[in-house]
Amino acid sequence: ASSTIPTSDNWVEAHLLAEIAMSNCKIQHIKKLLANQVVHHDVLQLQYICLQVEKVNLKLMVAE
Repeated sequence: ASSTIPTSDNWVEAHLLAEIAMSNCKIQHIKKLLANQVVHHDVLQLQYICLQVEKVNLKLMVAE
Protein backbone atom coordinates (compact mmCIF):
# COMPACT_ATOMS: atom_id res chain seq x y z
CA ALA A 1 0.00 0.00 0.00
CA SER A 2 1.37 3.35 -0.98
CA SER A 3 1.19 6.14 1.55
CA THR A 4 -0.04 9.31 -0.05
CA ILE A 5 -0.50 12.69 1.49
CA PRO A 6 -4.20 13.55 1.43
CA THR A 7 -5.10 16.39 -0.88
CA SER A 8 -7.32 19.25 0.16
CA ASP A 9 -10.16 17.57 -1.73
CA ASN A 10 -9.73 14.47 0.45
CA TRP A 11 -9.87 16.61 3.59
CA VAL A 12 -12.99 18.40 2.36
CA GLU A 13 -14.63 15.10 1.51
CA ALA A 14 -13.65 13.63 4.87
CA HIS A 15 -15.01 16.69 6.66
CA LEU A 16 -18.28 16.51 4.72
CA LEU A 17 -18.62 12.80 5.45
CA ALA A 18 -18.03 13.49 9.15
CA GLU A 19 -20.67 16.24 9.06
CA ILE A 20 -23.12 13.86 7.38
CA ALA A 21 -22.39 11.18 9.98
CA MET A 22 -22.98 13.65 12.83
CA SER A 23 -26.20 14.88 11.22
CA ASN A 24 -27.42 11.31 10.80
CA CYS A 25 -26.61 10.64 14.45
CA LYS A 26 -28.62 13.71 15.50
CA ILE A 27 -31.54 12.60 13.31
CA GLN A 28 -31.49 9.13 14.90
CA HIS A 29 -31.43 10.73 18.36
CA ILE A 30 -34.44 12.90 17.49
CA LYS A 31 -36.28 9.88 16.08
CA LYS A 32 -35.61 8.00 19.33
CA LEU A 33 -36.90 10.92 21.39
CA LEU A 34 -40.04 11.15 19.25
CA ALA A 35 -40.63 7.40 19.51
CA ASN A 36 -40.29 7.63 23.30
CA GLN A 37 -42.80 10.49 23.35
CA VAL A 38 -45.25 8.44 21.27
CA VAL A 39 -44.87 5.51 23.68
CA HIS A 40 -45.36 7.82 26.67
CA HIS A 41 -48.47 9.30 25.03
CA ASP A 42 -49.86 5.82 24.37
CA VAL A 43 -49.19 4.75 27.98
CA LEU A 44 -51.00 7.84 29.29
CA GLN A 45 -53.90 7.18 26.92
CA LEU A 46 -54.11 3.56 28.11
CA GLN A 47 -54.06 4.67 31.75
CA TYR A 48 -56.87 7.13 31.02
CA ILE A 49 -58.94 4.42 29.34
CA CYS A 50 -58.38 2.11 32.33
CA LEU A 51 -59.59 4.87 34.65
CA GLN A 52 -62.67 5.35 32.48
CA VAL A 53 -63.40 1.61 32.62
CA GLU A 54 -62.94 1.63 36.39
CA LYS A 55 -65.33 4.58 36.65
CA VAL A 56 -67.97 2.75 34.61
CA ASN A 57 -67.52 -0.40 36.70
CA LEU A 58 -68.02 1.60 39.91
CA LYS A 59 -71.19 3.16 38.49
CA LEU A 60 -72.47 -0.30 37.58
CA MET A 61 -71.75 -1.59 41.09
CA VAL A 62 -73.62 1.34 42.62
CA ALA A 63 -76.55 0.80 40.25
CA GLU A 64 -76.93 -2.87 41.25
